[in-house]
Amino acid sequence: MEIPTQVHIVLPEWIRRPKDGTYCQWFGLTRDMYYRLMREEAIRAVSLCVHGKSRGIRLINYRSVSVYLADLEDRATASSAE
Repeated sequence: MEIPTQVHIVLPEWIRRPKDGTYCQWFGLTRDMYYRLMREEAIRAVSLCVHGKSRGIRLINYRSVSVYLADLEDRATASSAE
């Protein structure tokens, strides 16, 4: 039996915000942090709502969060190099 030498992880395109009091399984961010980043338009999000319903599901774009965090890292690295 041959054991694979590479593992391929499929990352989601969209993720749900974590429940109150918990952390996101992908990035470790809280629900409040996602709200703040959405308000600042730092990350992309969409709302899925059925016509006639007052509540929907808010989905966060995985890549936009990843890019946002990478940008924070780049800025921190640049400022520490000065």
